[in-house]
Amino acid sequence: MKIVTEYAPRAAQRYRHAVRPLALIAALATAAPAHAAPLIPITADQAAKLDIRTAKPRPAGATPLLSASARVVVPPGREFMVSATHAGLVSRIDVAVGDTVTKGQVLAQMASPAFLTLQREALQASHEHHLADSLLNRDQKLLAEGAIPKRRWDETRTLHDKNSAGDAEVRQVLSIAGMTPAEIDQLFKTQKLTDRLEIRAPVSGTVLERLVTTGERVDQLAALFRVADVSRLWLEIDLPPEQVDKVADGDVARVQGREISARIDSVGKQVLPATHSVVARAEVDNGAQRLYPGQTVGVDILRSGAAAGFRVPAAALARQAGASYVFVRLPQGFEPRTVEFLGQTNGDVVVSGALSEQDDVAVQGVAAIKAKWTESEGGE
Repeated sequence: MKIVTEYAPRAAQRYRHAVRPLALIAALATAAPAHAAPLIPITADQAAKLDIRTAKPRPAGATPLLSASARVVVPPGREFMVSATHAGLVSRIDVAVGDTVTKGQVLAQMASPAFLTLQREALQASHEHHLADSLLNRDQKLLAEGAIPKRRWDETRTLHDKNSAGDAEVRQVLSIAGMTPAEIDQLFKTQKLTDRLEIRAPVSGTVLERLVTTGERVDQLAALFRVADVSRLWLEIDLPPEQVDKVADGDVARVQGREISARIDSVGKQVLPATHSVVARAEVDNGAQRLYPGQTVGVDILRSGAAAGFRVPAAALARQAGASYVFVRLPQGFEPRTVEFLGQTNGDVVVSGALSEQDDVAVQGVAAIKAKWTESEGGE
């Protein structure tokens, strides 16, 4: 027992000296990366022969959510149907579809017997109004002189007020019929009637539709033109019901292949039976002049302000063993770097990963780089 006791401390000491180097080696092995990214050796001359080209990644600025189809529409309150105020014959048309018009501009001219009747009634109302004015002035003097009772004065004043209201009403009807204030004054001044009824634009805008032809007889209130102010437009975006939760107010809808964008301000609450989709509404805030009501466009919906990574051309993305990669140029060749695919917009892909704006990413000749990679041990 004495021998064992003396031997134990010396054995423990030798054991500790042996274990320390092994622990250090294990620690270093743990700190080292388990698998460093392989370098694909390609010289500058080889890159030129393979027509390999590079580009800098660009900050995406927004995260792609989904792509969808959208219709260009005119907001309510900015589209007007121009109709005939009276029945008649369309004798002249002055505008074509697509023309820009100003408020009050003549769109067409009609020959309307009903318009003659309206003017005749207007002149009659004007005559009665002037007669009521004369009677009121006369009876006012007679009342002051005590020549008539107050009851007669009250009757005269009531008749005057009635005729005054009728005169104002007729002027308003003439205005609605399409006559300008100057034309109405000219009618009362000259007492000259005309069957020529001019159809005018209610607002400044664009003629979207013409519904009549020259020589056509139309009824009162028949639709003649559709005019709209197209300086503001909406996109009605069809969303699959299962993807509606991805979209929120404030997201950006970018027209595919064009520098036109809109901001979503409303997402519908029901599925439309005709399209089996939910409609999101977006107001165009850039490029409305290059869109046309009724047009169908494809849009990419993006979320602004999110950590969106980088944009690179779609050709820069390579896939290997279920993962996505881009190839970054280094002095000795290209290094494959794993990235996460976030979405696609306008021919670019948005990715996140170990990239910076200073990196040179292969955007052409990617297939040749991948082929060399798969030939090496790192790419298999």
